[in-house]
Order: sequence, then C-alpha cells, then structure tokens
Amino acid sequence: MDTIELTHMSAEESRLAKILWNDKRLNALRLVIASPKPISPKRVHDQMPQSGGLSKADYKRGLSNLAYHFRVLVDYKLLTLKTTTQVRGATQHFYAPNLEVVETPLVQQILVVNSPTE
Repeated sequence: MDTIELTHMSAEESRLAKILWNDKRLNALRLVIASPKPISPKRVHDQMPQSGGLSKADYKRGLSNLAYHFRVLVDYKLLTLKTTTQVRGATQHFYAPNLEVVETPLVQQILVVNSPTE
C-alpha cells in the first residue's frame, strides 16, 4: 500500500494532509468532486452510506457535524461556496471543489492512497 511521507512537506502541505486524514472530510470532498454541479452538505450527507436508517435526531447531529467539516474544507480552500438558497427559513449552502487546490499532487495522492477498497 502507498504511504505519504509527512516529514518532507512544507508546513502548509503538512496541515493540508492532516486535515484530509479525517475520513468524513475526505469522503465529503470525494462526493463534492464527483458532483457535476455545486452540492450542499445535506445532499452529501444523504449520499453517505451511514445516513440511511438514522433517527431524526441522529440525522440532524450527523448533518451538523458534516456542515462543520465543509467549513474546515472551505477554510483550507479545498471547497468554495458557490451559492446559497432559502429553504423553509434556513439557508442552504452549495459548494464546489477549488480545482487549484484539489488538483495539486499532494491532494491527488491523498485521494488515491485513501481511496475506499471495493
């Protein structure tokens, strides 16, 4: 299995690699990259395998947690907020990948090394 050597990275690359070591963030990033148009955390959450069969409280808690991970990905410039829309009094955010960052060799290597096994 491939590994990523953190000792020869710049401080910025090391921080980026560490934030992508979170499975939920990495899976969310993969789903956003795969989406042909900007996508909301709710839609990503609904596409994740563990969201089926959850109680309403657990679903909301999971969605809130995922929204936090989206904010982290935005802070590290992996995602960009494209648009917002009002849905029943709440604001729904739609994100797209920032290709300048997502297509860097480091991020591509992390996506490959940590790709889900079939």
